[in-house]
Amino acid sequence: MAKIFLKPGKEQSLKRFHPWVFSGAIGKAEGKPEEGNLVNVYSANGE
Repeated sequence: MAKIFLKPGKEQSLKRFHPWVFSGAIGKAEGKPEEGNLVNVYSANGE
C-alpha cells in the first residue's frame, strides 16, 4: 500500500477527524497511488 507523508503541521485537521487530505498538504508519496486507491497517511515526522 502506498504511503503519503504530510507537510509539517498539516496533520492537525486529520487529528480533528476531517475526512480527507487536500493535495496542498501532501509533502511526499512513497509508492504509486492511483486515483481512488487507499493509502496510509503519516505526519511529516513519520507518525
